[in-house]
Amino acid sequence: MEQDKLNDNISTSTSIGTAVIQPNVFLEGTHDAVVLLAVTPGGDFFYQAANRRYLEVTGLSLEELLGKTPGEVHGEKTGRHIIKNLINCVDACQPIQYEETLMLAGQLRSALVQLSPVMDETGEVRQILGSTRDITDQKRIEQQLKEQNKNLEALFTNSSDGIVFFDRDHRIVNINQRFQEIFGYSPEDVRGKCVDDLITRSHNHQEAEELTSRLMSGELVNTQAVRYHRDGFPLTVDIRGLVVKVEGEITGGYGIYTDITREKQVQEALALSEERWQFALEGSDQGVWDWNMESGEVFYSSQYLRILGYQPGDLEGSYATFQRLVHPEDWEKLISDHEQHVAGEIPVVAMEYRMHCQDGRWKWVLSKGKVMQRDQNGTPLRMTGTINDITERKLAEEKIRFLSYHDKLTGLYNRAFFEEEMYRMDTPRNWPLTIIIGDVDGLKMANDFHGHHVGDRLLTRIAEILTSACRADDVIARWGGDEFAILLPGTGEEGGRKIGERITRLCSLYEDLPVKPSLSWGSATKDSASPSLEALIRKAELEMYKKKVNSSQSTRQQLRKRYAVPDLDKAFQHIIKQGGINMIRELVEKNRTYRRFDETREISEEQLREWVDLARITSSGANLQPLKYHLSWQSEKNERIFPHLRWAGYLKDWEGPVSGERPTAYIVVLGDTLVSKNYWWDHGLASQSILLAAVEEGFGGCMFGSIDRDGLREALNLDPRFEILLVIALGKPVEKVILEPLKPDGDIKYYRDDNQVHHVPKRSLEEVIVP
Repeated sequence: MEQDKLNDNISTSTSIGTAVIQPNVFLEGTHDAVVLLAVTPGGDFFYQAANRRYLEVTGLSLEELLGKTPGEVHGEKTGRHIIKNLINCVDACQPIQYEETLMLAGQLRSALVQLSPVMDETGEVRQILGSTRDITDQKRIEQQLKEQNKNLEALFTNSSDGIVFFDRDHRIVNINQRFQEIFGYSPEDVRGKCVDDLITRSHNHQEAEELTSRLMSGELVNTQAVRYHRDGFPLTVDIRGLVVKVEGEITGGYGIYTDITREKQVQEALALSEERWQFALEGSDQGVWDWNMESGEVFYSSQYLRILGYQPGDLEGSYATFQRLVHPEDWEKLISDHEQHVAGEIPVVAMEYRMHCQDGRWKWVLSKGKVMQRDQNGTPLRMTGTINDITERKLAEEKIRFLSYHDKLTGLYNRAFFEEEMYRMDTPRNWPLTIIIGDVDGLKMANDFHGHHVGDRLLTRIAEILTSACRADDVIARWGGDEFAILLPGTGEEGGRKIGERITRLCSLYEDLPVKPSLSWGSATKDSASPSLEALIRKAELEMYKKKVNSSQSTRQQLRKRYAVPDLDKAFQHIIKQGGINMIRELVEKNRTYRRFDETREISEEQLREWVDLARITSSGANLQPLKYHLSWQSEKNERIFPHLRWAGYLKDWEGPVSGERPTAYIVVLGDTLVSKNYWWDHGLASQSILLAAVEEGFGGCMFGSIDRDGLREALNLDPRFEILLVIALGKPVEKVILEPLKPDGDIKYYRDDNQVHHVPKRSLEEVIVP
């Protein structure tokens, strides 16, 4: 019925070159969606005819199409896009071809579109023949081959149909552009010649002639055969034939050729690739799984079963079975990653998890999976993946991880882990936080008189005692050779003292070693951001050492001999003095210029006031005390200050720390002109006091003299009486700064290496001391 309407609405003949055809017959002779548009002298386009395939894929009726412009049929936006391509075809006066994504039969599909101009005797384009071919399946085959074998190149590109128009004697009247591309002939080469003489060879010439004769007798032709290019190579083509009738008499015909040579090659290559893929997987260590997400059925390859110790038939091929095999502790993470992949957030699900084996053990596997098929709505239908047995690797990693954080002899944590946990636990939630430092008494005697095996037994016994004396949440570590450290979160001074006394009491209970276990210990507690952890450890060590001195006759004798003083108190004071010097040196060495910080570690107003209070009591020229301080710890104010600082003069390509690594506090050092206009060295001394205090509490900073002072004054709304002298940026440093000797060339410029480590050259002590 629709075709009858179509016949009524188009002319009985249309010229393509010198050919005369019936459009309705021609349009229905192809699998493509074909439409014919009229071109008016004024450059407008109207739909003139369409085949059934076009109506099917667009969902339109003839009434909605014929006689209307693209804009009237498809809307203004789509209409403009169609007209643009039609104009390109008219301007080119030759067929144009392009690929695009179209809504075909209710689905987004890949399509190959060809627009062919139909010209009158004067060469004016009067009609345009448009054909659209669904090439989604060909695209899919290409993609499958690419995914399965990256070394194989795509073997075909999408193509349209080659069309030859011949008369009743099988003589060629005309060929279209695609025919020329497929077979390598030009219209001048073929006009007036028999089509079967050109594109066949002796062995298949008769078969081709019979096919053409059947067509010209009115028989429908639709077959697949081999034809030959002008250069002699064979082509596999789909052949369809249509006759041209004038007043009921067959006057000629159309041969429509679809080149499927590459598709055939791709299919064969894909089959070969799949065969190789299957062989490779079966011969490798990988197990394969394939999940039908609609039915819940799961396929497990033979290697998959072997990895887990099962025989074919042991496992039901279902999603529920897979869920039972995965360790419960790993299931939640696996589902989370799966949901992210299905939503398109991650390209592949790759996860390590444990699976239950036939013998009851758990094996670690590395699983990689990907959704391979979705419906038109994007709902996943099928997912495929592999598993590898990584149990040995995981055990090795676990051993390495244990050794990296544990002392091999005692099994306790080592110093590296202890220090990491120490900083992690230094939060208000764990305050008061107590640290115990202990030193084993008599270890040297055990090693010297009884052998190192006895010394080792003494250390392991002390480790056992410490474990018994402490709670499960406490962190116990072997701090050094004969030293141990304990971290007690949520424990005050009294609690720390009781645990220390419990250790002493437990040591006294053991009599089975040649040397009785004994531990001299000291403790220190913090219940706020101050003091720093470093200061806490020093305090605990000094208390421990004082106890050790008071309790050990041999230690007292060693101290008297080393410091050449009979008075033990003087010897101990000497130790404290040396420790104090070392402490100051350590503090100064840590007080570097830091430019990158951890923005999650905030600095409070209280801390800033404490540090400024140290600056307040620092020496001042003539004791005038002209300095004032503006504090900033709020993120909003920090953002106002940041743009007005010049971060690193020697680092020309660095514009300063990125978001997440910027300071969390600032102290703007001001000079009060009403007090004095000469500040001497006051602001340098005061700033150094502030930075030393910050370093002592585990922070650090950078002093700025290069400042946009006018901009900063405006940003902070500072009174004109205050002169901006310095800005101190403060935070928790996240960069490493290394002091190194000045190079022979005398270059004093600091620099950053490829690992973002900051290097600062320093002159030697001999160079700075003048004789």
